[in-house]
Amino acid sequence: MKIKKETKVQLKESEARYKSLVEKARIAILIDDKEGNLKYFNDRLCEIFGYEREELEGKTILTLVHPEDRETVIHLHRSRVSGNKVKSSYEFKGIKKDGTALFCEVDAVILREKKQVIGTCSYIRDITESKKDKIKLQDSLREKEVLLREVHHRVKNDMQVISSLLALQAANIEDEDIQEIFRESRGRIKTMAMVYEELYGSEELSKVDFSKYIDSLAHYLFQSFGIDSEKVVLKKDVKEIFLDINTAIPLGLLLNELISNSLKHSFLDKEKGEVRVTLVKAGDEQLKLIVSDNGVGVKNKIDLNKPGSFGLQLVKMLTEQLHGDMKIESNKETSFIITFKELKYSSRL
Repeated sequence: MKIKKETKVQLKESEARYKSLVEKARIAILIDDKEGNLKYFNDRLCEIFGYEREELEGKTILTLVHPEDRETVIHLHRSRVSGNKVKSSYEFKGIKKDGTALFCEVDAVILREKKQVIGTCSYIRDITESKKDKIKLQDSLREKEVLLREVHHRVKNDMQVISSLLALQAANIEDEDIQEIFRESRGRIKTMAMVYEELYGSEELSKVDFSKYIDSLAHYLFQSFGIDSEKVVLKKDVKEIFLDINTAIPLGLLLNELISNSLKHSFLDKEKGEVRVTLVKAGDEQLKLIVSDNGVGVKNKIDLNKPGSFGLQLVKMLTEQLHGDMKIESNKETSFIITFKELKYSSRL
């Protein structure tokens, strides 16, 4: 009898300590039955939702849930007590006694008595401040995205203005060689403007869909040189690839020079031909670009250390900018093979 009495005392002491811990916990705890009626809650719950303890007596869990989320919360509760598998942790929008909305995160577990489900026990955290910070951050990111998209759009428009000015200036020049210089300069500006045009229309504002860009660039160059696309065709072997703007611009300029070179010089005496562009991965962070054609070929061997034309000088410079290596193969076809490393955006604070 003495042992039983001591055991009862110990149980009461243990129960008192447990109740004290629950009441002093900095997390809201509530117990409800299968219908969602509140059976127990600690002081922290009253504190979070702004109620006195007696005001919540006889209430249901929906008292604490904002009308926007009541259907969701009651559906999860009913599914849980019915034995269906539902997520135990989720967020919901709560409502205080004074009508103020707050954001809560809850972990709910089933309570059983003699293997029968009698309700649930929920642990609720007020995440309003962190949620507001997250919303502010998302709003800020959206504002920056809109601003960056507008920057891309304005850069593209500014380049088009420069291109138009060059066209007006060239119209007053009679020397054909100088006119050609102006035309090539306009083409290079257009090449850069097209990168910003792709960025403006893309979902990811720091990456260019380069496969799509090649199609646009080739279409522009074929039109610019008056090439019959039924006689000379572009064949592209480029999987879906997105490149950083720091890589896309020099690579776009480089492609402009190589494709332009093929269209200007390779098919003068041929009725039909092909320009091929291949862009593939060539190891860790390495890419390989191959631009080739089956035109008339290169008459004289090109010294890459001393490229003659301005266009080839620019190709060499751009290859170096991409930290790449270039070689030329000229058998039945002429191929420019450039292996380079993708440049990543970096900022210094």
